[in-house]
Amino acid sequence: MSEPNVANIRALLEELVRPILKLEPSAPLPWDQDLESLGIDSLTAVDLVDEVATHTGISMPATALLELKTLGDVAAFLEKEAVDPSPRLII
Repeated sequence: MSEPNVANIRALLEELVRPILKLEPSAPLPWDQDLESLGIDSLTAVDLVDEVATHTGISMPATALLELKTLGDVAAFLEKEAVDPSPRLII
């Protein structure tokens, strides 16, 4: 596991999400589309959160993906955690 940083968070998230969404490598990732409309449900969210933690060491509750509405929101959360990993409550 490499240290997470802002520069590689989006690339990692794209690598983890692209197979879930069954997107071709050349297809643009829909950063601003609602996660639910992309087919990311609660089971998929748990798997994705586990993968993120494995690759970055950043833990987030599985419910965070249900509260963060888009992949862009998830990336922003992870980027903030990479810079300042102090505990915070997600409501």
